[in-house]
Amino acid sequence: MTRLKLLLLIVALLISLITIQSSRFSATINSLVLEWIMVLSLLGFLILAFSLGFRSYRKNHLKKAYRSSEELSSREMEILSLMAEGLSNKEIGQALFISESTVKKHSSNIFSKLKVSRRTQAVRIAYDLGLVLK
Repeated sequence: MTRLKLLLLIVALLISLITIQSSRFSATINSLVLEWIMVLSLLGFLILAFSLGFRSYRKNHLKKAYRSSEELSSREMEILSLMAEGLSNKEIGQALFISESTVKKHSSNIFSKLKVSRRTQAVRIAYDLGLVLK
């Protein structure tokens, strides 16, 4: 999907460049205004291409980091999904019928496996990797 988006961006850039060049020969349209419109659209396309590339790079980097770490257990996945819902350790324990200290131990295991130090970081990585749905 990302390659298709990049291909579409390249085609759009080429069309913009052709339009800029053709506007120089147009007598009916104010070519200076048209050129500025096209330059601004080119800048927009470049910013979009950069952001798509950065997101793709970040997601691939996260996937490699996650693959190199251990897999999360089913209980850890449950706890991570409840964390993503915004529940506290006490609320997670009540929902899963386990003690708060057990939730803390599972949370600690999740943090080490995902190589993070905070709950918000773990949830963000879980969203980025598709482990948890928004």
